[in-house]
Amino acid sequence: IYQLKLNPKGDEQRVRATLNKPSKNSNSKSEYSLHREKMKATLEENHRLRRHLEQKASELENLIEQLGDDVIKDEVDLHTALLHKKKLALKYVDGSPGKVSVKCKFNGGQKTYYPPPPSYPAVPAINV
Repeated sequence: IYQLKLNPKGDEQRVRATLNKPSKNSNSKSEYSLHREKMKATLEENHRLRRHLEQKASELENLIEQLGDDVIKDEVDLHTALLHKKKLALKYVDGSPGKVSVKCKFNGGQKTYYPPPPSYPAVPAINV
C-alpha cells in the first residue's frame, strides 16, 4: 500500500546505476574457491615434480662418478669438435662468408680461420 501511494502507476522506477545496491554474487565466491583448489593442486604437483627432479639429479651425479673423469673429458672434447664443425657449416649457409672470422681451439693448438674474400662482379668503366 505504501509503495502504491508513492508510485500510483505501479511500474518499476528507474534508479541510476550508482545508487543501486551491489548485488551479492555467490558465483564469484565459487570461482575463487575453484581457483584456490586449482592453485593448491598445481603447487602439490610442482613439489612432486621437484622431488622427482632432485632424485634424478642425484642418480645422474652417482652415474657420472662411476664413469670417471676421463670418459667425460673425452666425450666433452668430441662434443665441442662436432659443434665447431656444425657452426662453420652454418656460417657458410648464411651466404656471406666474407664476414666470418672464427677463432677456435682445436687439438690443443690455436687456429684462426679466415675465409677467402668474396668475389665481386666486374664493374664496367664509365666513359665521360
